[in-house]
Amino acid sequence: MVQARRAKTRPLRIVIPIVVVAALLAGGAFVVSKLSGDPTTTANAPTRAPSVGATQSTAQPTSTGSSSTEPSATPTKTATTVVGAKALKACQRRVRAADDVMAAAKIGVAHWTTHVQAQTDANARRISAAKMSALFKKTRLAGPADHQRYQDALSEYKDLSGSCAEVDGAPANVARKLSKCAERARAQKPLMAAGADGMADWKSHVAAMQRNAETHVRNAQRVWLAAWRAAPPHIKAYKKAAADFDAPKC
Repeated sequence: MVQARRAKTRPLRIVIPIVVVAALLAGGAFVVSKLSGDPTTTANAPTRAPSVGATQSTAQPTSTGSSSTEPSATPTKTATTVVGAKALKACQRRVRAADDVMAAAKIGVAHWTTHVQAQTDANARRISAAKMSALFKKTRLAGPADHQRYQDALSEYKDLSGSCAEVDGAPANVARKLSKCAERARAQKPLMAAGADGMADWKSHVAAMQRNAETHVRNAQRVWLAAWRAAPPHIKAYKKAAADFDAPKC
């Protein structure tokens, strides 16, 4: 009885290790198969379906096509702005050039006024003959520079073709500046005209003095007195225009 029990237990001890070993061998083969992989599967891996982000990126070009109509309005607005800015710049150059003409005329007419007034004051015995001569000399020496300064400013002004006229579609700030410059340009005209008359008289007398200095013109005193008598109307007109001048800055 004892021997029969021992014979039954021995096969059990042998069978269990064999089953375990077989299971381990099968698992190892499965792991090796997973590690080695299928070459075709590895090669085809990049062909996975695109993610949501990829789908959105591919759809972007269609959105740019829908916005292609927007730039059509932008160039028109930009062109109008550029035209307005150029017109304003040209207008300002011309108005400021006119300011230079007026400034030059102011200096010249002031010297001419002093020259004429010296004779008037001497005749009325308000100043001496020596004082009159000193004033004559001072203003006479300034005369050529006065004329050159005025002519240079006038030439520069005439070379400019800018206009302060309104520009259709110009931005509001540009339109306001053009309006102010146009107002100043209108106010400049009477003062420039009066300055031109005064400077013409002064130029004529300066030329007469130069001729007398070079050739001792006969009756020089008579020529001068004729110019002196003719001078007051233009001088008074210039003073009035200068007093009336009132215009915004440009």
